Amino acid sequence: MNKIYTAIEIENMLRTNNFAVERALTVLYARQTTDEQVTKSTHNANGRGFNMIDAEILSSFAEQVANSRYPKGQRLSPKQFAICRKEDKHGRMKIAKYVKQLLEVANENKVMGAGA
Repeated sequence: MNKIYTAIEIENMLRTNNFAVERALTVLYARQTTDEQVTKSTHNANGRGFNMIDAEILSSFAEQVANSRYPKGQRLSPKQFAICRKEDKHGRMKIAKYVKQLLEVANENKVMGAGA
């Protein structure tokens, strides 16, 4: 039986599991258009990938993870994880604002499952 994730489960993984944060970054980055990836910005209001506020920094984190020589080790620094998990005035983590997209991918492809 395939596991179907909920928003709360994804948010809990993002809050407590560094691998889940790194995987979320790479999944969201892959949803950016090619020109958005190249410029580390957002040009299209298509509800995919990062928003224009986060695109530059989170794209750079995603590239760092993707280009790491340590595929099974932690690839972001504690400061970078703190940035991803920083809460806004409503208590929502920066990375968790993308939970709808992450749910879509997780429940389609089960990418957040193993090891998360």
